[in-house]
Amino acid sequence: MNELEVTKGLLVKAFHSVPEAQLTKLFTYSPVTPLKVTILWAGAQAVHEAEHHLDDVQENLALLSGKEFE
Repeated sequence: MNELEVTKGLLVKAFHSVPEAQLTKLFTYSPVTPLKVTILWAGAQAVHEAEHHLDDVQENLALLSGKEFE
């Protein structure tokens, strides 16, 4: 099992532990640009960012190995 799989499992467990009624609670996402978001939005954003950066890593590894990115 690699680090990404472990991290994915921890993220899933964390969100499964949040009571459903709490998922719509608002909090300030960033003190620099105070944006009020829900816990559910933050989870979706975390997944989006992970997927986005994984794509970047895969593309760069493909470029470094001389293989075309799929």
